[in-house]
Amino acid sequence: MVRALVILLCPGILISGCSRKSSQEPVVITPAPPLVIKTVTINNLPVADLNYNVSNTALIKFAFSAPVNRNTTGHTISLKDKSGAAIFYSLEYEKNDSVVVINLASALNYITKYTVTVSIGLKSVAGAALTSAINVNFITKLDSSRKFPLISDDALLTKVQEQTFK
Repeated sequence: MVRALVILLCPGILISGCSRKSSQEPVVITPAPPLVIKTVTINNLPVADLNYNVSNTALIKFAFSAPVNRNTTGHTISLKDKSGAAIFYSLEYEKNDSVVVINLASALNYITKYTVTVSIGLKSVAGAALTSAINVNFITKLDSSRKFPLISDDALLTKVQEQTFK
């Protein structure tokens, strides 16, 4: 009798277990939010179209809306002088990779124009591309160090008189 009951119940269990309705929700894939540049600073000051009187040891920071993929920064960020020659630098990352800092390998030349470029090939960790490229132009400051020794007024007058009589 138990055997007959099992034989009668098994097809019902199998049929109800194989229904066409699925209890799983459809998987919704949301695209990564676009990657945008929030702020750009040189020596902790916001940048303008052309930045003058910049230190030759400038600290350049780009803050992004999301963490950047470190594998894409090397070929999408460049620093060049007015002739187009590449300037060597290293990159540091802050705030969970959402801030990229350019550290110069050596001091820049005085009174020279430089351009930092970030191209749209830069990607976020989530895979979103940078929405628009940016060029930041700046000119380094004048070298204010003394080029000649400081002399007294009397010594200067003597030098002028000697050169005049020659």
